[in-house]
Amino acid sequence: MTFLPEDYEKNEKLNETSNRYMRFEQGENKFRVLGSAITGWEWWVTTKEGGRTPKRVKINEKIDVSSIEEPESIKRFWAFPVWNYKIGKVQILEITQKGIQSIIRGLTSSEDWGSPLNYDLSVIRTGESLDTKYEVIPSPPRDVDDKILKEFKLTHINLNALYDGDDPFKNEDEEAEAESIADDISANI
Repeated sequence: MTFLPEDYEKNEKLNETSNRYMRFEQGENKFRVLGSAITGWEWWVTTKEGGRTPKRVKINEKIDVSSIEEPESIKRFWAFPVWNYKIGKVQILEITQKGIQSIIRGLTSSEDWGSPLNYDLSVIRTGESLDTKYEVIPSPPRDVDDKILKEFKLTHINLNALYDGDDPFKNEDEEAEAESIADDISANI
């Protein structure tokens, strides 16, 4: 018996290279939409430390464009929970590409396809930088695998936290429990 599981190194590297947000990589990116989208406007602001962070508002909120460093960078965004088949994990997918949004909206409006909650989608990414192209391919409708549904139910996601710049995966109950445990440990030291 060993202290760490045999696949520890592999899983640690997976966690380093992927996070809780799905990004379109080169090639096929297959996913299943697991919940309704939130929509809004997004742009990037420079932080005090010199980094950049996204700012998001709901689609119907007014934006003071004069206060934005690069007003041309404002994009419509969609964010929703997905099952990323490549890594077998629940993630949030944010889409700002107009072409992808247009195709998914068309599928959603179609009597034959309807809601993307009923089928898998693949986004194929090719090219780099300004030459990047995306193709969206729906799979035939089918039920969601029970394993995926179980994992989704165990994952806390509050998409509305994105509007406030907060962590949508932050579970306040778990955080309170962790603080209580830390207080207990400190009291016993």
